[in-house]
Amino acid sequence: MSGDERERMSGEQERKLHVAMYPWFALGHLTPFLHLANKLAQRGHTARPKLAHLNFHPTPISFITVPVPAVDGLPIGAQTTTNTTVGTGLLLFDVFDLTWFIIDSSLSQLKPDFVFFDYAHWLPSLARKYGARPIYFSTTYISFYAYMARLPCGLRPGTLSPEAELMSPPPGFPSWAFWL
Repeated sequence: MSGDERERMSGEQERKLHVAMYPWFALGHLTPFLHLANKLAQRGHTARPKLAHLNFHPTPISFITVPVPAVDGLPIGAQTTTNTTVGTGLLLFDVFDLTWFIIDSSLSQLKPDFVFFDYAHWLPSLARKYGARPIYFSTTYISFYAYMARLPCGLRPGTLSPEAELMSPPPGFPSWAFWL
């Protein structure tokens, strides 16, 4: 490796990143994103998680408020799945998609290097629009996807599989038991 290459790589390693994050509206998703934000901040990078305004916690990380639009059927003040039932929680998918214009505006001002996301299927195109690299950050176990794969597309109220169907593993799913 030449001296110029080493110098360039050294400069790249010292460069501090500016990272935006937009996790799904559920505590099981928010928490891993906040842990990742803390790790990035420990290394001197700027992390900006985007959260519904009632989810703030005092930390050295800079949070950005995302107003949660009202949707018919969603309980007033509901901002995470914790505040909903299984049926009304599915309406958070609609709410989440309605926030794209807020995220678009935010990314245009922040100009982050990377944008971490999980459920915002529309976020990669927004990130690229502003020169940021989108990074899918899965907060869910693969077994969750195996179970959810049997649900009808859309995941809307009234389309959920019977509870009994979800109580047994999907066809071909490995056994939970093992024998010695």
